[in-house]
Amino acid sequence: MSLEEAAQTFYGLEEYPWNAAAKSIVYVKSRLSWIFETYTDGGLVSSGQVDQFTTGAYYTYLLEMDDDGTIIGGEWVYKSDDDHPDFIWFPKEKPAADTVTSIGLSYADVSMLLAKSVACSDSSASSSAGSEPAGSAGSSSPSSSTSSSTAASTSDSAASSPGVTGSASTGSATSTSASNNQA
Repeated sequence: MSLEEAAQTFYGLEEYPWNAAAKSIVYVKSRLSWIFETYTDGGLVSSGQVDQFTTGAYYTYLLEMDDDGTIIGGEWVYKSDDDHPDFIWFPKEKPAADTVTSIGLSYADVSMLLAKSVACSDSSASSSAGSEPAGSAGSSSPSSSTSSSTAASTSDSAASSPGVTGSASTGSATSTSASNNQA
């Protein structure tokens, strides 16, 4: 959407008040879901208990774009302006290669799957001219997992209509780290 549309829609102003270098705006609404820590033994999914420990929130954001469509900034909007994630937790070190959790999750297997996933992403991206390799990896606390889905729209009615012109989704990522060290 144009800067003028964003100014009117989100701030009730004539001019966009933030990034003077921005040429267009993309409205993004994301849902972040996570699983709370639990002392319940066994797999939450296989036992059917995962839903009672899962929660989440929606976040809204404006991406500021330059003429080439490159993200050059952004602003939280609506309730997300006051309530949004403001940090990412990373373990300081990897667990030992032979780490296996109490439910049989092997760090070596997770590492192998991640490497194969990245290799697969690299090979599919290289077949498209001018594409950069795609792939992502995440980490979260030893007993939590996180997933996010995002919908973005540049249409004139993005803020007021349920229709979305584009969307993307990421899966879940878990860490088998036995350490609670924080960076």
